[in-house]
Amino acid sequence: MNRSTNRTMAALMAAAPIVAAGLSIQPAKADPVAKPLSVQVGVGSFTGNAGNRTERTGVHAGASYAMTSSPDIPGSRYGVDVDENYNSRGGSHMNVAGVTLAARVPLQTATAGKPLIYGGLGLGAFNLQGHNMGTGTTSFQKTNFGGKAMVGVDTGRAFVEGSYIVAGSASGVRADSVNLGVGMHF
Repeated sequence: MNRSTNRTMAALMAAAPIVAAGLSIQPAKADPVAKPLSVQVGVGSFTGNAGNRTERTGVHAGASYAMTSSPDIPGSRYGVDVDENYNSRGGSHMNVAGVTLAARVPLQTATAGKPLIYGGLGLGAFNLQGHNMGTGTTSFQKTNFGGKAMVGVDTGRAFVEGSYIVAGSASGVRADSVNLGVGMHF
């Protein structure tokens, strides 16, 4: 592994206890989430060399299911996220799909009727699929351990979220991404 990969893995491992702590809240103490399902769509841009081989900006879509929140941290959401990024250009295609355990916590005191600014972390698995990416093989597929960091603004019904996904690489193609999505809670 190179230094960049080592630093990324170290950061993800440091975040693991935060996510695990959020997901380990005892059900008897946990608060239900009023609108647990969230769906978002937006744009995503591969930051690694995958962006050089496809259009820099493509489609990002995501969904999350908040299983619980903490009574000690109003506005928190702990659950499972699913993300997908797709970019293509001139016959080259890159698709990254991931499933993460995620924790979102407010970065300010939650106040009724006011937008909530939040941050979050997620850890999970990302499946990378590429076609005609100039790697010497026509197609490739690989699943990597990875993570994501999020920041957003939540109005209670709608939200805007930015994220950075560390998905790793396959066949020499790095597929990390920066994403911006607009979504709704259901």
